[in-house]
Amino acid sequence: MTQILPVAMRGIMDDHVRETLFGLCNFFDVISRKSIGVKQLNRLQEEIIEILCELEIYFPPAFFDIMVHLLVHVVDDIIHLGPTFLHNMMPFERLNGVIKGFYEPTTDGGDHTGGDGVGEADGSGNPAAKKKKKPRKDRKPTVLTNTTSEITLVSESGQPKEPLDVAAGYGMQLGCIVRESMSINTVNIRGEGNEHLVELCLRKLHRRYTFPAPYNNLERSNPVNKLAITKMSNALSSWKSRVKAKIDKGESFESIKKGEPMLDEAEFQIFKERLDSEDAKAWTEWGRQMHELNLGAHHLGSGGYRGKIPIWEKEDEELARAGKPNPWLKMTDPQVRYFVRARYTLDRNTMEFVTEHDDVRKFEEKLVLWKVLEGSRKVRKKPPRKVESTRDSTSMAGQP
Repeated sequence: MTQILPVAMRGIMDDHVRETLFGLCNFFDVISRKSIGVKQLNRLQEEIIEILCELEIYFPPAFFDIMVHLLVHVVDDIIHLGPTFLHNMMPFERLNGVIKGFYEPTTDGGDHTGGDGVGEADGSGNPAAKKKKKPRKDRKPTVLTNTTSEITLVSESGQPKEPLDVAAGYGMQLGCIVRESMSINTVNIRGEGNEHLVELCLRKLHRRYTFPAPYNNLERSNPVNKLAITKMSNALSSWKSRVKAKIDKGESFESIKKGEPMLDEAEFQIFKERLDSEDAKAWTEWGRQMHELNLGAHHLGSGGYRGKIPIWEKEDEELARAGKPNPWLKMTDPQVRYFVRARYTLDRNTMEFVTEHDDVRKFEEKLVLWKVLEGSRKVRKKPPRKVESTRDSTSMAGQP
């Protein structure tokens, strides 16, 4: 408040209001010092009275409570008790917050601790471990940006690589283009009759991004466009799945509209009616059967492998510092290693990777065994032996 707030307020608010708040920040800055002169205290007392009077002029009455009024008595406290840092309550307030974490509320309204005087929510004695997480706020829906970003490097498959910050949001912007250009009831964007939709999406894509040559064209053979169409098809499927999941939860159109602003009510009603058809139920059952075949549940999060790999690298460094063996080094194929590791989490107490899914453990054991057998076969494999004639060359001498 004493240093950063004045910098943040530069150029905002009216000059007279800003100057008053600057004076308030300076007051707190001075009283926080370890040495203050007596003459300086008298001047501070006069200044804080003027500041509070000005605040009463500029701000509504609801702004003023007992805490604002106590500023008048701060200088008197310094005169009688010494500098503020000697009788500051902030360290004790912070300590009270830590101590409260060791107590658990009981059903009778009282508080108690565990047998050893610490929290036992997870058996670790960590009071913060038993605190419930705050409910996650609804994310703001992603919208298509009205600016044009330049992509300087593209892979052979058509995936943007650089700049990294632009490439990171490429997939989300493709989803925005789909939701802005298509109906949720669109089926198979590669099919006949949807060519105009695909062309419209590609035009919006090339307005949103500029690609280096030879990728700066609208031809379907362009690797950037081919990959973009695939990602758009996946984004359309994801959009349908999100809306369907919310409908299954019983959410109304108004509630769904908050998270899906591009959703039209008429199209929504058509989409909802189609979910009750026999074909939709058959597809749902097929999807459920396919989902049951999945191997465990990954912990990648919204960033996917791109966001998780830097975290895994830090975990590998922690394992090396702790002197623990890295179990992932036995998997030389990066794709297989990433697939299995995404279904494990690192236990910070034991520094070991754990998973709740037995099928993941069995799959990993099979992978390791397969690698061992493959290595042994390579060792035992020898070059073919030359077949030599067993007949003596002298026995051939008398033959014609």
